[in-house]
Amino acid sequence: MKKQYYVYVHYRKDNGFPFYVGKGKAYRAKESTKRTDEWKAIANQYGWFHKLVEENLTESEAFEKERYYIKLIGRENLCNKTDGGHGNLGAKFTDEHKENLRKSNVGKKHAPLTALTKQRMSEAKKGKLPNNIRKVINNDTGEIYDCAQDVAKLLGIPYGTLNNYLLGRRKNKTPYTYLHMEH
Repeated sequence: MKKQYYVYVHYRKDNGFPFYVGKGKAYRAKESTKRTDEWKAIANQYGWFHKLVEENLTESEAFEKERYYIKLIGRENLCNKTDGGHGNLGAKFTDEHKENLRKSNVGKKHAPLTALTKQRMSEAKKGKLPNNIRKVINNDTGEIYDCAQDVAKLLGIPYGTLNNYLLGRRKNKTPYTYLHMEH
């Protein structure tokens, strides 16, 4: 298990106040690319510098420390969009944004599944445990959980999001995976 991650804080050059907390490795703390418009506005107007506040961490330790520093400084004082720990998980969408998402999906029709597609889906599931009763392991600690719902509650994220991580549908930003078991 590599301890290659760190937690960093970006500070305004004009007054030294922190405006962003992040987790990264390699050169991420020094990068100004892949930042939010709010981050760019602050950085462009006031200038910025960074400090590494925690080093030599596993990714899960870095997520935990990122959450700690965001809470310590106060998210209301930062341009972080979430409470930290898992990219944009926990992001708070405005009612306007939610309405725009809803409108963009209204009237979209999805083609019905063909008999062949249904058969292939059924075959693919045969012999596999349903995801809601598969055990989950924390690869950093070795701790085993009875189901993904327990881990999702522990992390404070929706079960569906965690399940997508565990199934490889989304990049897994957690140290958890489904435990492979014979049944």
